Amino acid sequence: MRPFAILINLLLLVLIFSQTGCYHTYEASKVETDTIPHSLMFPDQAKAYLINDNIIIFRNGFSKEDNYLIGQYQIFDYKGNFLGTGSKVSVDSLVTITQYQETTSGGMYFASTLNIFWGAPLTALAVYCLACPKCCFGSCPTVYVPSDSNYVLQAELFSKCISRQLEENDLDKLYYSIPSSGEINLRITNEALETHYINKFNLYAVTHSKGIKIYQNNKDEFVQIKDLISSGKIFSSSGNDISELLNEDDNKYFRSDADKILELRKSPVMDFIDISTTTSPGKDKIKMLIKYRNTLLTTTLLYDVVIGSQGINALEWTQKMNEDRIYAMQFKAVYDMLSGIFVEVNKNNTWIEIGKFQDAGPINWKYSVVEIPVENDGGIVEARLKFIPDNVMIDYIAFDTTDSNENFTVEKINPLRITDCTNQNRSDISEFINEDDNRYLITIPGDCYFFHYDFKKPSDKETSLFIKSKGYYNEWIRGNWIKEKNTLYSFNLFDIQGTLNKLVDNWLENKDLLEQEFFNSRIPLREAK
Repeated sequence: MRPFAILINLLLLVLIFSQTGCYHTYEASKVETDTIPHSLMFPDQAKAYLINDNIIIFRNGFSKEDNYLIGQYQIFDYKGNFLGTGSKVSVDSLVTITQYQETTSGGMYFASTLNIFWGAPLTALAVYCLACPKCCFGSCPTVYVPSDSNYVLQAELFSKCISRQLEENDLDKLYYSIPSSGEINLRITNEALETHYINKFNLYAVTHSKGIKIYQNNKDEFVQIKDLISSGKIFSSSGNDISELLNEDDNKYFRSDADKILELRKSPVMDFIDISTTTSPGKDKIKMLIKYRNTLLTTTLLYDVVIGSQGINALEWTQKMNEDRIYAMQFKAVYDMLSGIFVEVNKNNTWIEIGKFQDAGPINWKYSVVEIPVENDGGIVEARLKFIPDNVMIDYIAFDTTDSNENFTVEKINPLRITDCTNQNRSDISEFINEDDNRYLITIPGDCYFFHYDFKKPSDKETSLFIKSKGYYNEWIRGNWIKEKNTLYSFNLFDIQGTLNKLVDNWLENKDLLEQEFFNSRIPLREAK
């Protein structure tokens, strides 16, 4: 019989190390088809992906008899066009079955997946990713706001939270003017081959004086900015003056010179830029604002080097990440070393680290602020931003030297209603995303929801909108990761230099293709026609 693999929750990076007591997780394991009981009834909705790219929906579940699934179903092509109905489908024609169940924990949804790895290509939503998994759009939950008759991307949530135990809070500003009607509509989507676990999704209104801007700082706290001035002189690590490039917020960005990435073949070196500005006497700190986002280097590290190189052994690696606490902690330490932007200041000719900007993700610019201490009662302030070569793009750097400390209010806005992209009322999911708890809104590729709010802003004030979120996401295993194990290299956490060498090779080979194709491969949303 053809081998089956059960991938519960389509888990790839799971449960790095346990910080709490009991938490139910679902590990990957393989079984033979003849071990699946005959006449076993799955009473809940299920979706099956076929070898010919069609998709069938069992609205009321199915049973297995001999080598067939039995149950009334509708059939669609991969674009969602209705093709007809049926009641019997051969197991040999299936690629993946996704079943949706309701647990006893108040209605939290989860997906369990039966996945055939041998003898059939991974098709349907993953058809493009089979040929080029490195080109496939991958991102955390994406948030859109209305703009004329369309929706525009504004934020990607918890982009660095790639497993359950890496789950953290995130804060993202929305650049959106609240209409006079007070109606606010947000769309949150899953457009990647990932499973998203959204623990918390809350909209906050920060009301403040006109002339003041509110941003988040590198600790995900609200911070005021009053008067921004250019950052003075900025030099790259090569000694090039890049001040003009970064003194304007214009989407003209700095990224590492092409040859800098080659230095990673020698050691885990960092690239950097140096910034200097002046302050007036009496200042003990100033605020530095930067606008940045990631390149696709970390995507290459995750897709190709860490996961893709292991082939079917990626499943064993997942289990190890789930069970071996020491190994998982070491993995997190390496990830932290290869991500984000470290902030240093020059104190008595010694560079001292004072903070870090976490990864922003590759699809959306992020603004963030860090406070810089001022030495010697004002004068010249020197700061340095350090990062793995070519891992970030920096568009804008500016300083606020004022001591703005005006009052502002922070108000959580609860949604009036929630609908999905087929216009169905889904207010039932509100309880899963309202508080930080062990209940999650779990989404799969193509899912999207509209959150509808009402907020009357004061006429004599300004209001800034922020999303506070918490959650994590798991990458889906791509077809040729399983079928085409790389015999020349397989990820080894304890060989950091070997990992960097492989990363450099893959990045130089695939960077151009990746940057051309990645943003064109978003999974279509299941929307009402």
